[in-house]
Amino acid sequence: MLRTAAYAWEKGGTKQVVYRAADGHIHELFVPVGGSWSHADLTQITGAPQPDPDSAFAGYEWEAGGSKQVVYVTPNGHIHELFVPVGGSWSHADLTQITGAPLMFDHVSFTGYEWKAGGTKQVVYLTADGHIHELFVAVGGSWRHADLTQRTGAPPQNNAFPVITGYEWEAGGTKQVVYRPADGHIHELFVAVGGSWSHADLTQITGAPQPDSASAYAGFGWKAGGTKQVVYLTADGHIHELFVAVRGSWSHADLTQITGAPRPEPDTAFAGYEWKAGGSKQVVYRTEDGHIHELFVVVGGSWRHADLTQIAGAPPASTNSPIITGYEWEAGGTKQVVYLTADGHIHELFVAVGGSWRHADLTQRTSAPPVA
Repeated sequence: MLRTAAYAWEKGGTKQVVYRAADGHIHELFVPVGGSWSHADLTQITGAPQPDPDSAFAGYEWEAGGSKQVVYVTPNGHIHELFVPVGGSWSHADLTQITGAPLMFDHVSFTGYEWKAGGTKQVVYLTADGHIHELFVAVGGSWRHADLTQRTGAPPQNNAFPVITGYEWEAGGTKQVVYRPADGHIHELFVAVGGSWSHADLTQITGAPQPDSASAYAGFGWKAGGTKQVVYLTADGHIHELFVAVRGSWSHADLTQITGAPRPEPDTAFAGYEWKAGGSKQVVYRTEDGHIHELFVVVGGSWRHADLTQIAGAPPASTNSPIITGYEWEAGGTKQVVYLTADGHIHELFVAVGGSWRHADLTQRTSAPPVA
């Protein structure tokens, strides 16, 4: 199973892609504003244990701590972190060992992210009983553990398809975890600074159709619009959005129906994210012909559609890899989409405000080893 993570590190002024190569090591491709793409073998640099071959990766920045970090799982089920501060050296930590937390159910059902309002970074994962657990730390503090399912009394995750996503919502000052229990509904666990974790059934609240049994989902905040949203697929191949504004009520929209866009390839992954420089939010996905498509909207506008592969003249994505990642890079003023081609090369589609979509083969540019 192919796993990558791509994200921006505003404190360090870089954007980067993390992946596992055939040597079993974790590698990073990175570039600063105005610079050239470079390559580093993070496993070799840190002396950290190698990831499980099926391990996913979570890469993200932590503004409060001034660091960027990569989270992965080793064959013994431990969650590990590689991290580096601005101007520092890469280090390694075994978060499972540090916290004494229970082992993960599998090696793909986790996410890591920062929470600016709370000043913390956290990793969220599933255990064999379907409980959602969180490992978290504040600046200058020690890593701690919490069983969020136990705290909220929420129904456990359906481990037959163990997908979860966690993210912060700056406008609302909360952090939240989205998951799907046995009822097939989309549920949310959420907490504000100084508050207690709560639970909500978003499908029940909105009356929206249930996600397809094999659907992934993406949750993210949109500062310009003041909303948070969850995006998912239904059995008919439509992309749906659940969204809410501060002090508002959850609503639902069928983005495929609104835009008339082509349907995603069945069981494909997709990404949703905001772009502050462009004032937009967007969802990116892949169709059966390997093309990358984008649905996007600006504040006060209507949802629109674009075929990014066609626009950029880029090679199609590998049909053997469901991986696709989209994110903003404030330091560079761009938004970008990262995907894999059949030869294991990492490709990027990117655009600046007022510019045109462009394409780059990052593996070719850095001479780095391809994805395993």
